[in-house]
Amino acid sequence: VITNYFQAGGGLIKFMPMLLFFVLEKGFNLLRSLWISFWSANRFTDLEPVDYVLIFSAIAVAGVMFSFCANLYTTHLGLRAGKTLHKNMISKIVYAPMSFFDSTPLGRIQNRFSSDVSEADNGTQFALGLFLGCAFEMVATLIIVGIQTPYSLVCFVPILTVFYYTQAYFRCSSRELTRLQALSRSPLFSHFSESLSGMSTIRAFSAEDRIENESIKRLDKLTSVSLIFTQSQLWLSLRLIALGTTCIVATGIFAVMARHTLSAQDVGLTMTYAMQITFLLQSLVNFFQQLENSFNAIERLQEYSDLEVENPSDNNSTDDEDNKT
Repeated sequence: VITNYFQAGGGLIKFMPMLLFFVLEKGFNLLRSLWISFWSANRFTDLEPVDYVLIFSAIAVAGVMFSFCANLYTTHLGLRAGKTLHKNMISKIVYAPMSFFDSTPLGRIQNRFSSDVSEADNGTQFALGLFLGCAFEMVATLIIVGIQTPYSLVCFVPILTVFYYTQAYFRCSSRELTRLQALSRSPLFSHFSESLSGMSTIRAFSAEDRIENESIKRLDKLTSVSLIFTQSQLWLSLRLIALGTTCIVATGIFAVMARHTLSAQDVGLTMTYAMQITFLLQSLVNFFQQLENSFNAIERLQEYSDLEVENPSDNNSTDDEDNKT
């Protein structure tokens, strides 16, 4: 599914500049923080305060430019991929056999062309950009903490191992709950559409109460799945906060142990980045979950893009024969 999305966006080679832009953006952000630390400690005595300001401004402007390029390029590739997927799907739907429409509920088709297409156009590119940015930010944080307090990385190994298995366990549940949400949403849309089209018949047979109860029953199924999905996110958030707090405590302990070799500016920089670990862990899992859910929508679009279709040439030849007669 991921390969098909990248191919729809123009191929894997098209996504390499996007990764480069994200790396340069986070690199300049990291350099900006380091330069503030150097400035506070007056590391370069031959530089005037105005020189520090000019260099800091240049680093900040470069980071903003690469951030703009990264987001613009991600949006361009996402829109291109969504357009290609929609084109492939609608070309198969138009020439699909009548047996497909007889066996497929109308609400399911509407769900593909509404929420799934919207997810492919907007949600996927948004989740991809956020995930890449958060992943490179996490790498920059580990680099800073590892340089200043190398022994803290020893504690990070078991913590990140627990984090990996925790998020893997959560993603399995989240993926299936997302699919259940999609499956619960289609019957609701289908029932609503059928009720609108058959409103005169419903009123003629005084079946308003039965139709209303059926609609409420299908809405309850969708709501129950959404409630379980929210509870699973709270379950994950509690464990990620515990892991992030452990990382902060470990970094603080080793920073105190290295107080004779680290300056106050280095300790402040290290603790500033370490305090972001909890937020980064939560964001990394949430963005990856959003990205995986978006790829579930891509998978459903790809399913309709692989439909068996009738031969359009047969229809054209039949139309020509009818015109001749």
